[in-house]
Amino acid sequence: MASHMQSQESRAECSSIALLEITAQLIRDQGYAGTTMRRIAEQAGIKAASIYYHYASKDEIIDRVLDRGIVESMARVRQTMAELPAGAPFCERFTAAIGAYLATVNQLGTYFIATRQLLNQIPPELAERHRQRRVELDRFWADLLDEGYREGAIAESGTNGLARLFMLGALNWSTEWMDLSRKSSDELAEVAASLFLNGIETR
Repeated sequence: MASHMQSQESRAECSSIALLEITAQLIRDQGYAGTTMRRIAEQAGIKAASIYYHYASKDEIIDRVLDRGIVESMARVRQTMAELPAGAPFCERFTAAIGAYLATVNQLGTYFIATRQLLNQIPPELAERHRQRRVELDRFWADLLDEGYREGAIAESGTNGLARLFMLGALNWSTEWMDLSRKSSDELAEVAASLFLNGIETR
């Protein structure tokens, strides 16, 4: 009986995630206004009323779409960094964080694209909640860069917002060109870390 209940829960969770995937794709193609419950249901091959088994409203689905990229990327980055040897140098930690982030951007690229499109279209209360998530993401990278500054590995602390914004912008927009069949996320991370830390100027 317990096994049967777990199976039902797994199917429900898969269905919930499938609806998020469909919603993210619709947002990418149709925008916020064009992404209706009816269109989500049509793409999922279910009745519109069935969506309410998983989500109470369109805004709840949108909220989950907005959260997923940030939440999963941060979880992956933190797990990757926790697996590094104690006392790993900043360059190694920085490269590992970028690699984990790029891997998530590639895996969940539709969510990152949808988020970029949604920010100026969603209701203010949703925008504010998501802004807090983005603050958390920004704070993580600022703290990491501060570590590098304190260790003498980089010239400026993470509180220098422009450097951090350029870096995050480049990582987030990699959804437009990244092809992991040519270079893995770890290989791209090596290139990105080198560019961010050393630039392309000859010394």
